[in-house]
Amino acid sequence: MKLALSGWGEVLPMYLPEWVVTLAEACDRSSMRTVAASLGVSPALVSLAIRNAHHARLDFIQARVEAVLGGVECPVLGHISAERCRQNQDQPFSSINPLSVRLFRACRGECPHGGKK
Repeated sequence: MKLALSGWGEVLPMYLPEWVVTLAEACDRSSMRTVAASLGVSPALVSLAIRNAHHARLDFIQARVEAVLGGVECPVLGHISAERCRQNQDQPFSSINPLSVRLFRACRGECPHGGKK
């Protein structure tokens, strides 16, 4: 949260969206440039979102943060990004290895994240 605190001051506002906190924490764990690359946006846009979220429309980066960094609990893989979850759900059946079979079955059965039946 060092990056968010540098932009917002000593105390983060109560109304700070959860996606901004997620983005700031990801940047603290690695780097702003790395996170920006994973989101497919510029480091300047990441900086704007973290330090100045109330002054600009940030719908695009919000959607990317929620999809890539938001994360879900997969019954097979544990904590994964929402984007990886969606990719797993879109995969056709493959018996190439036991993990592929388990993912296919979980995505169409016990998955609480919109799995296909």
